[in-house]
Amino acid sequence: MAVDSHHPQYDEFAPYWVKLRDTYAGSDKVKSRRLTYLPATSGMIQDGMQSTTDRGYKAYQSYLLRAVFHDYVADAVKIAIGAMYCKPPTIELPEQMEPLRNAATANGETLDMLLRRINEQQLVTGRLVLLMDNPSVPDPSRPLPYFVIYNAETLINWDDGDRDASNMPRLNLAVFCETSLERQSDFSWQNVEKYRVLILGAPAENEAPGVPAVARMALVERGSVKDATEETVELKTLMYKGRTLTELPCRIINARDVVSDPDYPPLNGLADIALASYRGEADYRQNLFMQAQDTLVTVGSSEDDHRVGAGAAINLKHGGEAYYIGVSADGLSEMAKALSADKAEAAHRAGQLIDNRARPFESGEALKVRQSGQSATLTEIAIAGAFGLETMLKQMARWIGADETKVVVKPNLDFSLTGMISQELVELMSARAMGAPISLKTIHTLMEERGLTRLSLEDELKEMAKDPPIQMGTDAGGDADAPKTPGQAGNDSTGA
Repeated sequence: MAVDSHHPQYDEFAPYWVKLRDTYAGSDKVKSRRLTYLPATSGMIQDGMQSTTDRGYKAYQSYLLRAVFHDYVADAVKIAIGAMYCKPPTIELPEQMEPLRNAATANGETLDMLLRRINEQQLVTGRLVLLMDNPSVPDPSRPLPYFVIYNAETLINWDDGDRDASNMPRLNLAVFCETSLERQSDFSWQNVEKYRVLILGAPAENEAPGVPAVARMALVERGSVKDATEETVELKTLMYKGRTLTELPCRIINARDVVSDPDYPPLNGLADIALASYRGEADYRQNLFMQAQDTLVTVGSSEDDHRVGAGAAINLKHGGEAYYIGVSADGLSEMAKALSADKAEAAHRAGQLIDNRARPFESGEALKVRQSGQSATLTEIAIAGAFGLETMLKQMARWIGADETKVVVKPNLDFSLTGMISQELVELMSARAMGAPISLKTIHTLMEERGLTRLSLEDELKEMAKDPPIQMGTDAGGDADAPKTPGQAGNDSTGA
């Protein structure tokens, strides 16, 4: 088998990745797929779809143009990413790796930005590969290795048949398709077939028993692709300042785990609804168009061509008739109801990853349970993404001789956090005034968590002392004209 061979699971999951990638890209991408997502009607097929001059082809072009695709998948990803990053992740590094914090990729992206892109790919296709690469020409100002994200579609082959010291499966083969457009000497662009091969095994020059396996890499391109095999590709041992790697410098990250087997994309159901709504919109708008285009019928007319509208006349013989016939509106209301149902379901799914709005008569405990259930998938995605990045940072630490125990990546898991609104604060203060056992310190802590203030309680009280007296009701029914001093307020803050 050649280097461009596919893993069996790749061929099984690739259609899902293409579908999610297209629906995430939006209307233009979906419409560019034409018949893949919007089949032609039987009448269009009967009228011919082979040539641009065929009646069926022209009718399909109008059908496609009128169709509306809603960006439910893109909206869902934006909602989820916004919830995941309402608070920043916690990333700790050993001193030698601190430069990565502000430049973790070849494009100079920060570690926070890298983690955000990891989560985006988890949401879209449910799979990516994080690869650690060493610059071929090291930059003295940026001597550390850097990270590269490979989309799910680029990892075409893999094998995790090996076992590590803990008897856990580990990758011993990873093949990435890096085929891309390259400019030629005549200024034209050509698609150049390229593959990156990573293999874990004993170096070719030292295959004696007991020699630890090391990571090796090869780049295969152009005419050598079809003839390349594991034995013939030119593998080079990956090294950093004389240190080799005893594991492949890449980590597969799925939506919910970091194993080799692919996950189904978490938004696959939403993509199906979006495409169903797209086809329904096409039919609905086609029917609306047809109803507005009634056909004129004349009986007893001697003319072959008729004009209608202001200033036009139709000459008929004695006893002749002229009337319009059109498409029946029967079923149109049902189509509209079906589309509304699809839109409601899609909107629900787009926002159900995180929905922190309380329902009428819903207890706090019920709200907590509902939020916990709805954010379960998002929690799994955040944990898997952070774990994948953490393990790769630890691998880099081992490679460069840093302390891997100092590497920590903790994602934000509080997706229900929303800013405190004034009404909530008024209700809290009113409850306190009526005797509820809640202190100013507790209320201030809630204000900090909700982003209403960045000051500590002590600093807030100092700032309050600088403010002019407030001529309105006081905290707990005291004299409005006798505001408390900072010391008195401080004593009050230590209440129950």
